Amino acid sequence: MSHAPTSSASPESQPDSASASSGAGPRGAQSERGPPRLRFPLWLRLGLAFGGFVTLLLATLGALDLQAERARIEAEHRASQLGMARVLADAVDGDAILEWREQADMERPEYRAMAHQLARARSDAGLRWVGIYGRSQDYVYYVMDASLADPLPFRFPYFDQGPAMEQAFQGEAAFATGVRDEWGRWDCAYAPIQASSGEVVGVLSVESDHDWRQVLADQKVRQVVARVALASGLAFVLALLLARYLARHLDALARAAGRVARGKLDTRVEIASRDEVGQLARAFNQMVQGLREREVMREAVGRYVSPEVARQLLEDPDAARPGGTHRHITVLMSDLRGFSGLSRRLGAEEMIGLLNDYLERMGEVIEAHGGRVNEYLGDAILALWGEAGEASDDALRAVACAVEMQRALEVFNEELARRGLDRLEMGIGLNSGDVILGNIGSSHHVKWGVVGDAVNMAARVETFTVGGEVLLTRETLVEAGPLVEARGPIRVKVKGAVDSLELFAVLKVGGAFDCAVPAEVRAVVEQVPVRLEAGVARIVDKEVLPTRLRARIVSLGSRGATVAVSGTLAVYDDVQLRILLPDGPLDEVYAKVVRAEPGGALDLPEHSGEAALALVRFTSLPAGGRKRLEEVRREASQPLEEVQAGS
Repeated sequence: MSHAPTSSASPESQPDSASASSGAGPRGAQSERGPPRLRFPLWLRLGLAFGGFVTLLLATLGALDLQAERARIEAEHRASQLGMARVLADAVDGDAILEWREQADMERPEYRAMAHQLARARSDAGLRWVGIYGRSQDYVYYVMDASLADPLPFRFPYFDQGPAMEQAFQGEAAFATGVRDEWGRWDCAYAPIQASSGEVVGVLSVESDHDWRQVLADQKVRQVVARVALASGLAFVLALLLARYLARHLDALARAAGRVARGKLDTRVEIASRDEVGQLARAFNQMVQGLREREVMREAVGRYVSPEVARQLLEDPDAARPGGTHRHITVLMSDLRGFSGLSRRLGAEEMIGLLNDYLERMGEVIEAHGGRVNEYLGDAILALWGEAGEASDDALRAVACAVEMQRALEVFNEELARRGLDRLEMGIGLNSGDVILGNIGSSHHVKWGVVGDAVNMAARVETFTVGGEVLLTRETLVEAGPLVEARGPIRVKVKGAVDSLELFAVLKVGGAFDCAVPAEVRAVVEQVPVRLEAGVARIVDKEVLPTRLRARIVSLGSRGATVAVSGTLAVYDDVQLRILLPDGPLDEVYAKVVRAEPGGALDLPEHSGEAALALVRFTSLPAGGRKRLEEVRREASQPLEEVQAGS
């Protein structure tokens, strides 16, 4: 089939002769403002000729499909009511039901909270009744329903127990339709309620109006049959009669759709026909405009969530509602050391610029390793692996990413040094586990986030790190596999946990990643002997304790020191030091204990009792503090250097 060249559909194409005769020029321009009034609509032309045929077709299809559609609606209703009963039953605390034994238990907050929950479910779903039954050895009794205003007496016997309810007490959800009582006929779904031991301790009942649902079902069946029949008949007839008429325009639309499929979202079809074909062309142009806007929106949303999640949010309207799904993921938490002090010395604009530069670099590393930044918490980063679906190498890629982040920070520090700014240090903690991932918030404002013990544990692991260190839990180490070389285990005590936590310090990641942590804590142990008086205060929950222990710095390194303390310190304690240097005190020196031994020598007057010898790693120094400590260290090491030079 050949067509005139003027029927092409491109941004520069002009209306063909048929299009021009249908409404080119000013009328075509006017049609862009809204659908024109059709002089003799296509549906009218076809309807007059084939009305009898369509009527016969509708009657035939309606008779054939009525029974099947009715059965489908019945099945959907049954599945919906059973599903609601199961969901509500799963939300009920079976152990709490066992504790409710007296009438006074109806006033307990947990009892009323559960009743309110049932009332809310009944209202949202338009149900007739939602309630809970229990069973003693001899009879079934009432526990609660969705009405707290006029409830039945607690443990009121229920004598109308049917086979469906008995099936639910045996542990299997059941459905009964057309159950009749003095108020009418009802459809009832029963779901078992289990205690933590697995025993069925009750049954949740959901009831809806049987007769009204039947009326609605019949109406829906008739509507569906009418629409299907009408659409099928008209589509068949139109396909035969309008093939020649629509050929030119359908060909133009097909070629335009091909360009859209290839990503050319600036495509536009110019068909000025004043019938349904013209409306189809305008709808096509509006669709392409919507695709362009959707693509812009997807790119914008993709900056906040992963591309897979962005696609789901745009394609599924329900995906934006509060709620989530269970996922097994690997969590990375990083935090800068020394940034707070640096920010106090910089202006707001320069500080934000430096922070954005740092976050941009770290974000690129995370994205390159298949992760996603879930949230920026000041200078801290929370990143996730396995958000869109678990992969076998999620943990390995997360560990490799942590090492590469430390390497990227070294490059960033070189640039800071050229600008005369102090270096930054970063600690990174990793953990793997099950979380709930999804929309968190209210119906008015939500955020895509993650909650669970795995996230909290990753944050706690990060608090044990020192600058340049990557610590991970045993779960992450096992999932990452043998390509990760780590030192450990390091056993620490975590707040809220009974057993100690085993941590491992990453040294290297092999295989295709082939990367190693650039700066170990070697500088902590490379120290020279000094004799400096000091005071040490422990930090608990980010609060500096008022009690300051007397101490003496016995050796000093570029990134740490050995301190004899008049008391006891534990590994990974955070401390604040005040060091008395020859040129004056150095305050607000923050450090972390990386090794501690009792019985340290401390020849301080008026001191008796326990003493500890602690190796500490500096985590933050005040302005000029690093330079002052280096001068003390250089002066203390001068005699040793002269001896080495003489030898």
